Amino acid sequence: MFFRQLHLIGKRTQGVAIAILLASGVLASEQELVPFRVGVSHMILPDVRESDVAASVKVWGDAVFSAHNIRREVVPATFSDAEEMRRALRNEEVDLAIIRAKELFALEAELSLDRILFYSKRGKTTTEYLLLTKRDGGMDSLADLEGKSIVFAEHAWLGMGHMWLETLLLEKTGRIPAGYFGFVSGKSKTLNAALGVFLGQADACVVTRNSMEIIEELNPQIGLSLQEVEVSPAFVPALICPRKSLSIDRMDELYNAVVDMHKDPQGAQILTVFKVDRLVAGSVEQLATTREWHERHAALKARVGSGDARVPEVGP
Repeated sequence: MFFRQLHLIGKRTQGVAIAILLASGVLASEQELVPFRVGVSHMILPDVRESDVAASVKVWGDAVFSAHNIRREVVPATFSDAEEMRRALRNEEVDLAIIRAKELFALEAELSLDRILFYSKRGKTTTEYLLLTKRDGGMDSLADLEGKSIVFAEHAWLGMGHMWLETLLLEKTGRIPAGYFGFVSGKSKTLNAALGVFLGQADACVVTRNSMEIIEELNPQIGLSLQEVEVSPAFVPALICPRKSLSIDRMDELYNAVVDMHKDPQGAQILTVFKVDRLVAGSVEQLATTREWHERHAALKARVGSGDARVPEVGP
């Protein structure tokens, strides 16, 4: 088996999960239920315990099946990389994948692209990344930050932020962050990353716009003291997609139930674990910008790896 099933759920989360499942009648006649295997990328929520993610996925899925009288039970599993999940999808060991967008591009042949679901937060299915510095601090461009310190906020969707900034650096300097900045840290919460720049403990930080908007609402002084040096395009950071060969009764009904889960108090509570407000139907066409930057990044990395230290600018 190429993945580890998450049968050990944290005690507190497990207690909540069992209570909800008992209330909905999901645990009745468990022996008769057919497994529905949900694969989760381990980088979807790097700052949340795997056991909590697994518990939430199971409660959510089992509740949906129970509400529609479908004899299935969710069996969650985590995967360390796209190749591991690809093998599981091909072997029909995963029915539904919860993955980052960059992993979709490696798994497209195994997934049903007409059933994509996007995460939505504050009315947006995309995320912008901001490179911030202290206003009036003399660091007004990427060139000013050579040899300086930078903090990447630890955030569920920040993988695309790393890729975006590395692509900018490769295009403009031929160097990756570790070789361009004097110090790189990636372990701070968003508030701590922004505070570090605000207090002069770091020269720059990379955060998501959504997170920064929340910080500015709570503490406008921080927002007024920082400036945007670079802003990324709007990327789709993560999504949910079923296996291409999956066959299940009443798929349309289930799909619509998942899209509407935010309307139910229980469903809304489960969505908070993933730090989103709702799930919305999406299409592969909406991933065009994300795909373009992913391909630009891969091409630049390949050229640097081949020995071309200075990489010419690519793309528009």
